[in-house]
Amino acid sequence: MPILKEIANVFNGKTPSKAEQRTDGLPILKIRDIDENGKFSGSHGSYVDKTFYQQYSNKMLCSGDTIILNSAHNSNYVGSKSALVSAELEGTIATGEWLIIRPHKANSTYIFQYLKSPTGRQQIKK
Repeated sequence: MPILKEIANVFNGKTPSKAEQRTDGLPILKIRDIDENGKFSGSHGSYVDKTFYQQYSNKMLCSGDTIILNSAHNSNYVGSKSALVSAELEGTIATGEWLIIRPHKANSTYIFQYLKSPTGRQQIKK
């Protein structure tokens, strides 16, 4: 497989500071909002204001993005959660614990499935 950065934009989300977090407003996608099967729980646990969204609009998720847990206290958990972003999450900003992969020269479903495979998970851990 070519180097991922040759076929996709790869970047982290943005974690709001405690002072930036709200109980309502615009949603932030945290790790706990996605289950072990890559499904969105249906609700968000953290929100921010419009200013945060405007400042970090380049971190907004798009349908077809792959998101992968890339930060964990135990390295065995890196890559343990992943999801293919659907329309219900489009426009949401993911926290910095998520690695966002936005293919531009490859099929998004293929990239997602490869990264979930044993070989892909091994590459992520490297």
